[in-house]
Amino acid sequence: MLAGVSVDYYTRLERGNLKGVSESVLDALARGLRLDGAERAHLFDLARAAGPTTARPRRRSPQKVRPSVQRILDSMTGAPAFAQNGRLDVLAANRLGRALYSEMFANPTRPANLARFVFSNLRSRDFFADWDRRSEEFRTRWAAHDVRIHRTGVKNVRHRVVGDLDLTFAAPIT
Repeated sequence: MLAGVSVDYYTRLERGNLKGVSESVLDALARGLRLDGAERAHLFDLARAAGPTTARPRRRSPQKVRPSVQRILDSMTGAPAFAQNGRLDVLAANRLGRALYSEMFANPTRPANLARFVFSNLRSRDFFADWDRRSEEFRTRWAAHDVRIHRTGVKNVRHRVVGDLDLTFAAPIT
């Protein structure tokens, strides 16, 4: 009722039949269910995965960064830094960022992609010091359907040159 759709239509959507649902209906559902930003993004991702919507196609994520962004990254000499898009493509990095993720950048496929590295490259199991613990945690979180955006945290990595590192990370709010 809060979303302005019929019970039958909402039931169909709740059962996973999102094919053809409009962005305005998704917006109304997100407002009615009081979804936060991560939950709203997840709802829209589920709808896109179900098939085409009646709204305009989504804009592709950028494949390059502006030169000014690269200059900002290059000016950061005391910490690894990189810029990525929504698909986890690494679009630009500073020298320490390239050095830290040298195993990922060793793959000739461009753009370098964090998800591809983590899930498809066996070297990532050695790189991430807590790989086994992360896998169990991932299974638990995935089963719980706990949808949220991780903007800060600590990554425990094992770099083949410098050894074990505990690195804090922060991502901008978009």
